[in-house]
Amino acid sequence: MYSIDFRRLLVLILVLFPLISKAGVVIVGTRVIFPGAQREVSVRLENKNTNPVLVQTWLDQGQENVNIDEIELPFILTPPLFKMNEGRGQTVRIIATDTSLLPQDRESVFWLNVHETPPRPVNADEINYLQLAFKTRIKLFYRPAALKNSPTDEDEINRLQWSLVSGDKRGVGVKLVNPNPYYVSFTSIVVEQNGIFKALGADMVAPFSEVIFYPANAKDNILNVESKIHAALINDYGGGVNKKIIVH
Repeated sequence: MYSIDFRRLLVLILVLFPLISKAGVVIVGTRVIFPGAQREVSVRLENKNTNPVLVQTWLDQGQENVNIDEIELPFILTPPLFKMNEGRGQTVRIIATDTSLLPQDRESVFWLNVHETPPRPVNADEINYLQLAFKTRIKLFYRPAALKNSPTDEDEINRLQWSLVSGDKRGVGVKLVNPNPYYVSFTSIVVEQNGIFKALGADMVAPFSEVIFYPANAKDNILNVESKIHAALINDYGGGVNKKIIVH
């Protein structure tokens, strides 16, 4: 039986079939906030490629491989399919249809997908080439009109409840209770104990929920002693908001 070295095979493919494209359609911003009082919001795209591309856009609720035709959401995107010339921009409108179907006491999260496909090379029939399509995804947060703050307002951050908990086979973890109606997102969460810093597996925390974070490195252990939590939250504009918390 023959064995295949897939790494060498990949290198061979890349040598024999030169790449003709790279991810180049950029979404301006790292997240989209859809205020419930508005009927629509706009998202700006820019084509940084040196060639035109075909772009398709859609929303989903986190099902990355779902059939687009089967998605039913209270939003429509326009245009959903379009050509972008090199160096040009395009505005995509996200229009609400019936957001009464969504919870009005908390945020809802969706994913905006931008799929780009480059054109075939002019001499495609004469050469070997590998054509790649690229997809970019960012979060869209629907924020009902009754919610007047943002997740990184000082009052909202101060209501977050942090503590050390044990009992799981992974040992001691950091528990976060989110009593707020907003999704809380982090770029990093680090525990400081006796001058030693240990990174946790930071993630997004849904409204009115709780999560236990454990060290990102399985070899790290958290001690059940007074600790400092260094949390870097993400605001509505994609910027960072740093918070230090003492937990016992």
